[in-house]
Amino acid sequence: MGERTISPRTSAACFAALVALTLATVSLSFVRMGPAGHLAAGLAFGAAKAALVALVFMHLIRSPARTWLAAGLGLFWLGIFVTLTLTDYLARPLASF
Repeated sequence: MGERTISPRTSAACFAALVALTLATVSLSFVRMGPAGHLAAGLAFGAAKAALVALVFMHLIRSPARTWLAAGLGLFWLGIFVTLTLTDYLARPLASF
């Protein structure tokens, strides 16, 4: 446990990238585009930030294959839950006021 798996320089670079992506996300809110464009760009920035956090700060980049398998299975189950939730939501009739 005494040796470092990720260097402090890599952690600092990842932190700087996360800050830059956060600033890019905030500046995106001032750009005029449709809601679908904002959604797509925001999800892309969010996925990039999540990947950076998982790879560097959760040490996934230097972990064995079993850890990658566990992370992949977690994402697979998240996809199942999101799909089931959207299926339920989209199957409901629209509320009429």
